[in-house]
Amino acid sequence: MQKGSWRDRAQKLRKNLNT
Repeated sequence: MQKGSWRDRAQKLRKNLNT
């Protein structure tokens, strides 16, 4: 499992929502 996999996805999703 990669540590930061969901974090990177969550950050990208947050940026998308922020747009």
